[in-house]
Amino acid sequence: FDYLALLVDNVEVGHIEGEVDWCPFDYIIATGGEHKIMWRYVKDGADSVGDDAGYVRDISWRPYLSFSSSSAHGVALPPNSDSYLYGDVIKASVDAVCGDDKTRYVCSGWTGAGSAAENGPSNSVSFTIMENSSLNWCWRTNHWTDVSVSGPATIDFESGWIENGEQVTIAVSKMVPFVSVTLAGDTDGVTLDGTNITFWATRARNFSVVVAELTYKNSLGTETLAWTSGGDSVWTPQCEVVHDGSSACASGSFSGKGTSYLETVVIGPGTLSFWWKFETDGSNSGVDLMIDGEYFDGLTDETGWSKYACDIGE
Repeated sequence: FDYLALLVDNVEVGHIEGEVDWCPFDYIIATGGEHKIMWRYVKDGADSVGDDAGYVRDISWRPYLSFSSSSAHGVALPPNSDSYLYGDVIKASVDAVCGDDKTRYVCSGWTGAGSAAENGPSNSVSFTIMENSSLNWCWRTNHWTDVSVSGPATIDFESGWIENGEQVTIAVSKMVPFVSVTLAGDTDGVTLDGTNITFWATRARNFSVVVAELTYKNSLGTETLAWTSGGDSVWTPQCEVVHDGSSACASGSFSGKGTSYLETVVIGPGTLSFWWKFETDGSNSGVDLMIDGEYFDGLTDETGWSKYACDIGE
């Protein structure tokens, strides 16, 4: 009739009697709220045997705690649950990389609350849960960027993954003196300034840089005439200021007094015709047409494109 009992909310949930050595006992309290726990030794006989006492040691109260894990990408483990016991070790992880061949997501770490560390740099973490806890997995977005070049030039860029929001600058290095540079493919939002290309990485891209050599012959529309240029600065085949077609030749630039000439030889008699244009900053400058070393005509006032023709004798 002598025994040691455990009572929860004044209800006996277990007892031992007689001579019992140390033994473990676990009891799950499944309902929330406050509960009263009591160990009660009961003796109703007059005689004593042994110590005539009950003993309790190593009391452990492990409440159930909740753990939640949120992630915009990949699969996070373990799943959300409110059935973890105080002191359980949680080993949490998420995919390191996920996505497709155009856009991928790279786990950059986590932010945590409760027993989880406040933040960390990897895609896995272990911790002992001692209060309700949560993890939020963080991600970086990368876009595959494929840029190729054709023609007599190279670019300082290798196709690969670019961080979302990063500004990309690509320099085109030409292998010949004069070139035209155009872009083809997915070029929305891509800026071409001479031989410099810039864009922001906001999505996957695939475009090409098309480089074509410009010569005096093709920029002036002449295949049978040979051209030379000199003076303080040479004339430049270019594609920015054109009358029709895709190119024209521009006089060289320099500061202060000087000349820039473009020259060819024809066999007369015949008619020479061309389009020309002149822009000036108001200084004493002009464009002269010279025939056999003598001044023949010229432009000194700013003008748009106009056609000119003259006869050349024997």
